[in-house]
Amino acid sequence: MHAARESLSLDHLYVVHAGEHTFPLSGDITALAFGRLVDNLDPLDG
Repeated sequence: MHAARESLSLDHLYVVHAGEHTFPLSGDITALAFGRLVDNLDPLDG
């Protein structure tokens, strides 16, 4: 996942999963619970 983040020049990578909880996998990668997408992500600007 670190290689994908670096190759795509992403500041942060979110991995969406079917579980109930959102949690960090590392400093720049977060496992994001599908059911919490709206609650856990900031709206996009523009």
